[in-house]
Amino acid sequence: MATELKPIRRVVTGNDASERSRVLFDGPAPNVNPRAVSPGAGMTDVWVFERCPAIVSGERDDGNLPFNFEPPEHGGHLRIVQSQGRQPGYDPAKDPRAVPVHEPRQRPGGTWDRGGQNVYSSPIHKSATVDYGILLEGERVLLLDDGERVMHPGDVVVQLGNWHGWTNPRQGSSMAFVMMGATFGDVAAAPDPHAWQAANVADGVRPVRRIVTIDDENGTSRAIQDGPCPDVRIDPARPGFSSTRIWVTDRTPGRIHGVRETLHVPHSLEPPRGGSVCRIVALPPDATYRDRIGAREVQDADPRSLPRARRRGHARARYRPRAVEARRHRHPARHQPRLEQRLESPGRPGDLLARRARLTGHVPGLIRGATSTPRSAVNDAMAGSPCSGRWSRGRRRPAAFRRRVFPRTSPRCGRPARAARRGLR
Repeated sequence: MATELKPIRRVVTGNDASERSRVLFDGPAPNVNPRAVSPGAGMTDVWVFERCPAIVSGERDDGNLPFNFEPPEHGGHLRIVQSQGRQPGYDPAKDPRAVPVHEPRQRPGGTWDRGGQNVYSSPIHKSATVDYGILLEGERVLLLDDGERVMHPGDVVVQLGNWHGWTNPRQGSSMAFVMMGATFGDVAAAPDPHAWQAANVADGVRPVRRIVTIDDENGTSRAIQDGPCPDVRIDPARPGFSSTRIWVTDRTPGRIHGVRETLHVPHSLEPPRGGSVCRIVALPPDATYRDRIGAREVQDADPRSLPRARRRGHARARYRPRAVEARRHRHPARHQPRLEQRLESPGRPGDLLARRARLTGHVPGLIRGATSTPRSAVNDAMAGSPCSGRWSRGRRRPAAFRRRVFPRTSPRCGRPARAARRGLR
């Protein structure tokens, strides 16, 4: 297997003493481990961090440390696993490295093992880790107690300390893994994963398949998610670009028990301090958009890109969509078309959520896609805005909001209520 492993080019960047960015290492990753766990797979460590937040200063090579299958308890590692496929004419009776399935046993490093390995399959095992697995090339089959999942290039699996195995019955594969320390003890409450719906992805953007696996209360491993990841963002200036957030951890060691979803965590480019974020970014070739996408196309997709002067307007007209939304409960047939019509004009940041939801959520800054139907998308977005629904008598609106929505016609500004009603018509 040592001669079959493809060298992995590793580029490590950092800062020098003058805080100028530079390349620290550029060449084949030196930490190559053939047959590290199973006879048909080799592992190449790219980088190891002993703790999280990781130390990013200095010139040491943290990717060339003594090999351990398990990551550091308070850190993690990035590893490339290359597996060979089943050879033609393979006879399991003549495989001296085959291990039958047996009762769970714990290895010296802490990983539990149930056997079942052969020349093209790993043993069934589990460890106290949160794993991000991304298939780079080939085909690999994920083995769970509830069945098999065939993975193809671009598919991502999130494993929460559950029993699993890997096999390559048809062809070899190359897979990237980020393994981080976790604990079985802490129990965390999380949203119901069935409440999440797959987002409508724009043309030219390939959805990212996400598989999330756990051990249930009976210790049976199963997949609770298997489908397109719903948290997708695009860039109107770069057709084909997408950024898909897969999973988030808020600390290291991470939580395993009770965690079913993490996309409810507020979106940010940086991971939570002490935690991690798994994100898949698709970058289109520059030639597909260079000199083809101009300011008009970007403005049509995202009103935030308009000059400030073009976004300005009369206060009441600017907030008219919300005023109509407040009255549509009494006259839905009369005001719903007017609401959709008003959303065609540019608005201020407070109105962008409704207008961008009308674009099915595929613009930068919107977390999770909305429905593709304009009317229901607008309603869903307005329901989550701070000024949605009927005007509330028992809740005092912010002063800036009152000045803009009720300009000199509001009883809160000393005018009679009849004038306020006329202003909302």
